[in-house]
Amino acid sequence: MPTYLTLATVTALVVAACSGTPSDGESAVTTTQTTAKISTTTTTVTTTVPTSTTAAPTTTTSRESTLQITSPSFEQGADIPTVFSCDGDDLSPELNIENIPDNTVTLALIMDDPDAPGGTWVHWVAFDFPPTDVIPEGIPLLGIGGNNSWGTTGYGGPCPPSGTHRYFFKLFALDDALELPEGSTIEEVLGAMEGHILARGELMGRYTR
Repeated sequence: MPTYLTLATVTALVVAACSGTPSDGESAVTTTQTTAKISTTTTTVTTTVPTSTTAAPTTTTSRESTLQITSPSFEQGADIPTVFSCDGDDLSPELNIENIPDNTVTLALIMDDPDAPGGTWVHWVAFDFPPTDVIPEGIPLLGIGGNNSWGTTGYGGPCPPSGTHRYFFKLFALDDALELPEGSTIEEVLGAMEGHILARGELMGRYTR
């Protein structure tokens, strides 16, 4: 007839078989095998987890492409000729544009000087003009003009109080028209462009006084 041991008896046998405390890093205890039949009762618990009927949200990330902007008048990072400044004829330079996406509806252009003593000085804001490969030199009107830091519309050339400043010509390809009025602020233009930019690029030139 089989012998049944109680749980307390088995525990006492295991404790008696242990021969010391394991050193650091050890995870196993060597014991002498004891053969015994232990009568236990196993209870199976079934848990039902409800299935969600709501699909996880899908996030779509659109990647902007890069516009290439060059000028025949100055290279990237080079000096802007005096003719395009307030010391000369204050003409806007010719800009050549490549890699405009096929689904571009309008372009927008911002020229600014981040080195101005009082903070970034905006020299030119133009938007809602059609895609083009060339913005001609000295163009009097380019799409709809937003206000520059002088409180006027149109181009205003480099005119730093002193020292060397950087001037960034930033171009944006958009999938729609902004439909803002003439004289809109730079903040209004940037806000309206959010979510509509297909591609962007910039050209930087320097001017010293």
